[in-house]
Amino acid sequence: MQKRLRILKISENKIFITPNDSISFCKTNFPRDCFSFKLNKEIYWQVELSNYDEITSSIDVNVLDYQPNDFSSFNNQLQKKAVEHLNFKELKWGELEPLLSWYKPIEFEQLTHNTNQRKQLSERRLSNREVLDSALIVDKPSINPKLNFENDTPPNPNEKFMEFNLSFKYYFKDAYFKLGYVTFNKYIDDIGREVEFKIYNNEILPEYNYIKYYFPKVFNNRKKFTVNALVTLKRNNTIDVDSSSIEIESINEKLIDTIKKYRVRKITGLVIDDKFENNLLTASDITSQIDDFNGSDDSKENELDIIKLLLAQKDIRNKKHLEYLSGHEHNPAEKILFTLKPIFGFLFFIEGESKNHYCWELLNSHATYLWSFDKYQPSHIQINRIEKIISLIREIGRNKYKSNYGKNLIDSDISFHVVNHSNSTSDIKDGFIDWKLRLKELLF
Repeated sequence: MQKRLRILKISENKIFITPNDSISFCKTNFPRDCFSFKLNKEIYWQVELSNYDEITSSIDVNVLDYQPNDFSSFNNQLQKKAVEHLNFKELKWGELEPLLSWYKPIEFEQLTHNTNQRKQLSERRLSNREVLDSALIVDKPSINPKLNFENDTPPNPNEKFMEFNLSFKYYFKDAYFKLGYVTFNKYIDDIGREVEFKIYNNEILPEYNYIKYYFPKVFNNRKKFTVNALVTLKRNNTIDVDSSSIEIESINEKLIDTIKKYRVRKITGLVIDDKFENNLLTASDITSQIDDFNGSDDSKENELDIIKLLLAQKDIRNKKHLEYLSGHEHNPAEKILFTLKPIFGFLFFIEGESKNHYCWELLNSHATYLWSFDKYQPSHIQINRIEKIISLIREIGRNKYKSNYGKNLIDSDISFHVVNHSNSTSDIKDGFIDWKLRLKELLF
């Protein structure tokens, strides 16, 4: 008689007879709630079917090959009759056991055809991975647990089962900085799963995610930090992790100040690539020239990143002015532009009722430069004009530009004003208030 050969697929702890038809293991003679197949492994069996019972819709199954080389026929299989139950004949434990992620050995004694082979397999010295895949969950509770312990006392589910001492390195850029700790996930081969690691340090802040790409600069250009961890696996399959890192634990305010100073020098000392011919640069223009800068992908956020970074320095003469212009007057629908020469500066766009105003504020400067255009002109023409003006200032200097403008020798068709930062550092009079009132008068 010709054998009725089929391919069965085991996935999600179900048996698929066809790509669309499956049956639960509870409708087989496998021991119930006493095992699980490995979920990360594709399992196909070549089987022989026999003795179909029309009344119970059950069929006997004999597994011929537990790892067939060719299982392509599975995709074309059709279910011709209803199948409500699969009765597996004696299984080969040596072939079955490596496919299980956990099991209760005693429950398989009647189903496997060579009990001595199974016992020999269980008694051999297993590797950590085999222990975790087979013996670890021996004590996993079932619906009807059978206690095999002295005095019928089950093991404590919180009892330690195995410990691993780990030491490895992890990229700064891939870790997440939270309030008081750094966290990341890593797949551990010995355990066979992804483990969450947390390294605590009370000085860690979430905003350090914006500067984590700079940490290698203060750790001798090492892109990774060292992690030492004790991972404890318990009988209930939960994990305790105690991890530490010399680098992460050494992060403090002094180290952060070093990074901030480095970033400031990197930006303010930037020599722009020759391909950027314009004097006005976007945040993307700047950050693309700095290999290790990594702020937000959003250009608006990058603008704020740059401004916040520079204003975080101590003794910024015009800090209040820059904060006011960027946070209150600049039109958020437009990009903040930057200049590198004569010194690092910011160009803000302020939309008045009748005019468009371009406000140039240099870092640590003594005055604000304001050009005003009629609104009927397209903005790109106005921007091009400002670029030419700033280029001219770079050539002849600010004092000569102001003198020539006052004599109507240049730019007489547009409005130009200088708003000085008077008494900006005085403890007696707040010059910022006078500056803001004067600026408001010009923003019509």
